[in-house]
This record gives sequence, C-alpha cells and structure tokens, in this order.
Amino acid sequence: MAGDGKLVLPTAGAYLQFWFAFRPAPDSALHRFVQRNDLSYGMYLFAWPAQQMLIRMFHLQSAWELLPLSAAAATGLGLLRWRWVERPFLALKPATRRRDPLILSRLSMIE
Repeated sequence: MAGDGKLVLPTAGAYLQFWFAFRPAPDSALHRFVQRNDLSYGMYLFAWPAQQMLIRMFHLQSAWELLPLSAAAATGLGLLRWRWVERPFLALKPATRRRDPLILSRLSMIE
C-alpha cells in the first residue's frame, strides 16, 4: 500500500495543479488574486529550497506530508518575491511598442 503513493501523488498533484491554474471563476477572489499577482516564477525558484529546508528541519520522509508544506512555503516565498522584486522591476521596464504589420511584411520579403 505504501508504494501506491508513488503513482497517486504525481498524478493527483499534476491534476490539482492544472485545476487550480485554469479553474478559478471570473468573479472569485482567487481569480482576482491571480490576475494581480504572478507567483509562477517565484514558486519555481523557491520550491526545491523550501522542500530541502523542510526535510532537513522536520525530517520529513513522506511526500504526503512534504507536498502541502512545501507548496505553502513556495507560495509564500513566491508572493514575497513578486511583491518586492519582480513587480517593482517590471514597473521600471518601458512600455513595449506594437510592431507595424506593414514593416514586418516588408522585412519578410527581403529574406
């Protein structure tokens, strides 16, 4: 029975991840939060260090215990990174200009 988690956890975890990413209703608080905050890269950066820290501090061996704790830690760290690093730097970025389709078509004729 213990070996069943090796198949169930990745499958269920992937399903839940996609469900949370694509399911929020347009009028929900979760949808409004996702529209204002981009935690994806911060969670990507901090997931592994958070897992390793939790394993070392609490001697966790079970993925069932580690998954919710590391997801919460990575989400919190990702939010902090978004608020204090990524969003302020993106505010400094100049607005991008739309590319003129006429110029692009002329450039493609040259090649």
